[in-house]
Amino acid sequence: MNATALPDDLDTCHQLIASLQSQITQNQQTIDIYASMIESQASTIESQASTIDSLAIELSLKNKLVEEQAHSVLALKSSKYLSQN
Repeated sequence: MNATALPDDLDTCHQLIASLQSQITQNQQTIDIYASMIESQASTIESQASTIDSLAIELSLKNKLVEEQAHSVLALKSSKYLSQN
């Protein structure tokens, strides 16, 4: 096993600890940045999903209106045809 030996003297140990703490701080800052980005993207996605839901409802209502108008047109045509005969 090729493990790096730990230092024997106290000053070197303190330097190693400080270096590791610095790396931990940098990594935590990177994590915080990515977490913020993810939260922002999640908020955008939720907003877009809400917009899509609203558009789907609007489209459904328009489809129902078109169906009702089509039935009205057919009823008028049928009525007109029956009155001519």
